[in-house]
Amino acid sequence: MTTSSERGSAIVEFHFLGVLLLIPLVYILLAVLDVQRASYGVTQAAREAGRIYVATGEEAAARLAARVALTDQGMQEGAADIAIRCSVTPCYQPGAEVTVTVGANVRLPFVPDVLAGAINAQIPLIGFVMIVILAVGVVANASKAFVYRRSLASWADGAAIAAAQSIAEDVVYAPSETSMPGG
Repeated sequence: MTTSSERGSAIVEFHFLGVLLLIPLVYILLAVLDVQRASYGVTQAAREAGRIYVATGEEAAARLAARVALTDQGMQEGAADIAIRCSVTPCYQPGAEVTVTVGANVRLPFVPDVLAGAINAQIPLIGFVMIVILAVGVVANASKAFVYRRSLASWADGAAIAAAQSIAEDVVYAPSETSMPGG
């Protein structure tokens, strides 16, 4: 049997515990969403920087494309480090690999700047997207494949013509002495 003094205390306890557990859950959700947003931005920045660098050969244009991709995801202008490396020098030759590395630190939400440095309130996020684009190599390999395909087609056509010309027409079209069954 309950007394009248405890009446309604369950609803108060439920709300108190709900708020007490909901606030950290919302904070963790915001932090995870910030990391996910930054991850998308870093990945897209590395991809776009690689594409632009291979297409133009200009590192400044590639860095600009990376900054645009980062700002599309709401990241600040200088929030990421961008590094572009080639496997060989000069970069534009068959078999060259372009590696674009974009790294960023994601700040924890609602942490003041005063405390951010003291408690290391950043989540390191390194978006390492290796873009293996064979700048000239792709074009060279594609044209090589096209030439091989053409030469194979020419060889097949030549073989078909040679086979057609070597047929002995008098044997093939000569009247046959055997009759067809049923005829």
